[in-house]
Amino acid sequence: MDKRTLYALLAKPVKRWEFLFGKFFGLLMTLTVNTSAMTLGLYAALWTVKHHLTHSDLSILVAAYLILLKLALIVALALMFSCFTSPFLAILFTAGVYVSGLFAGDLRTIQAINISPSTLAFLRSISYLLPNFENFNVMGAVAHSRGVPSTFVAQATLYALVYCAIVLLAAFMIFSRRNLK
Repeated sequence: MDKRTLYALLAKPVKRWEFLFGKFFGLLMTLTVNTSAMTLGLYAALWTVKHHLTHSDLSILVAAYLILLKLALIVALALMFSCFTSPFLAILFTAGVYVSGLFAGDLRTIQAINISPSTLAFLRSISYLLPNFENFNVMGAVAHSRGVPSTFVAQATLYALVYCAIVLLAAFMIFSRRNLK
């Protein structure tokens, strides 16, 4: 909106939700291409070092898929924040939610002597609103050639789909009420 490129696009018969979803899926496709290229590079490096690939190396594909799901969540959050604030603040908000989301599981299990029960309750309630990025972390299992259960992948996929849908719906609600004049 700062550069006024949005006005030329929205002057055409493009609905605001189509613009948001187009932007989301365009960014997601770009990240998919980049993640695929990096995954292929990793496999090329493994082939160069080991001169063969094992069955356990296939779990790298699962890790790459879960990284892509995490990136989809981050894109949805960045898109939502960009609907109501400046680009710089959207970056800061997205980074803040990302870092907080890395510790969302820890906020649920925190046990401290010097924290009041109301503060603990507040932290636990916040932890359920933040995206839990630990739901996509299989690096340890992949690095040690342990398998990743398909139920874990299915649950992570469902979690990402639902969370992205909620965040994109919030972005649409914010963007549809925004006066662009």
